[in-house]
Amino acid sequence: MKKLGVDKIKLLDQRVCPIYPERYINPNSKTVEYKGKVIYLWSSSAQRRWKRDPDAYFKEAFDKGLLPQFKS
Repeated sequence: MKKLGVDKIKLLDQRVCPIYPERYINPNSKTVEYKGKVIYLWSSSAQRRWKRDPDAYFKEAFDKGLLPQFKS
């Protein structure tokens, strides 16, 4: 396993897009920074929507448990 570099893989805490929660994200997904942390988004469309009202989208996604990187 070490030869393959599997020991160096770090999984993302976040699994789905906070705007489109039926869509999974990956390390190459679009991102925004919010309160010093990276939030992954499924598409450019989701990124544009987030930027229109980040506080509202954050609250909704956080309340649904979609942003584990913000858990204390």
